[in-house]
Amino acid sequence: MIGDIRQHLEAAPFEPFKIVTSSGKRYPVQSADHAGLNPGGTRVVVWFNDDASVTIAGLHLVAIEKGLPPSNGEPSDWQAKSALTSSFSVFESKSVKVTPALHGGGS
Repeated sequence: MIGDIRQHLEAAPFEPFKIVTSSGKRYPVQSADHAGLNPGGTRVVVWFNDDASVTIAGLHLVAIEKGLPPSNGEPSDWQAKSALTSSFSVFESKSVKVTPALHGGGS
């Protein structure tokens, strides 16, 4: 997935996209300047227009969605494209303790 993000960041012309994490959160990458990879290729940093940022471990990257609406506020079909490019469900698993059932009348 890190390699896919690298390709999207280096693409010419750049096409905005969203990074989807294992928790289901989506982070928009509006330009190549809005994201970067650490030298080891294990993390992605996404910067937002207010100078805030988020660092995402490579293990939590699950998808890239294309079709981010233009930042100039023009209407687009982002919702339709997003629905079409997401071909899987993101879910979080929880640990459950299983206790074996005791059966009477055994040998």
